[in-house]
Amino acid sequence: MKTFGVVNLGNPRHILAIIIMAMAFFYIFGLPVLNFLHLIEGSISPVGRADHETKVLFQISLNTLVMIGSVFSWLKLVHNYNLNAILGSLKLKDVKNTHVAMVYGVSASLFFMIGMYMILSLVYILTGFKQENRLALWIGESLSWVGIIIVSVLAAFSEEIFFRGYLQERIGLFPAAFLFGFAHISYQNIVQVVAPIVFGIILGVLLIKTKNLYSTISAHFSFNLIQLTFIKIVTAAFSSIFI
Repeated sequence: MKTFGVVNLGNPRHILAIIIMAMAFFYIFGLPVLNFLHLIEGSISPVGRADHETKVLFQISLNTLVMIGSVFSWLKLVHNYNLNAILGSLKLKDVKNTHVAMVYGVSASLFFMIGMYMILSLVYILTGFKQENRLALWIGESLSWVGIIIVSVLAAFSEEIFFRGYLQERIGLFPAAFLFGFAHISYQNIVQVVAPIVFGIILGVLLIKTKNLYSTISAHFSFNLIQLTFIKIVTAAFSSIFI
């Protein structure tokens, strides 16, 4: 029976894991492409409607289920890991200096935000180029303060577990960062694809240095929290990036 690395195509558990992961990849990468090509209905709607928060929270909850569920399923079905082993392999358990790693994460996030806004401002001054991120604006204005916290937490945990904890360990820093940016293609904004790639590289290096996924989770959380807060308070002025 053919085997590919740890995957045995004669093992029903492995086949199930492949099916689950393939469905997750289609959801994470395939649907954004279809949305980008306008082959399915997009998620950008007029801002300010109260029922939009429910839609955003449902979407982020589904994203979390798909990303974390597919990773946990793979590690359980293919590697036969128990919960402790799964958390350990994702660098969420038995890690050292978590508080220091989180400080590094927040610092990296602030460094990235300042750098990106300086670059975007310079590009605008020199060329007049500017892209409005309507989807980020819609998300920020649709959420209550509690909703902002929930979205920031779920997005940080789910995306870091999937892209850094799982993918980067298997395909490497740069491919994982590229896929992280590619997953944002449904924003239909070139900045929204390039910025996550750069941020993904920074997060990947951070994980390599700290060997602690809480460093990248804290960076991702703080970035989204600050962005959504600014969008809610200042509206479109800070809506150019949301990761």
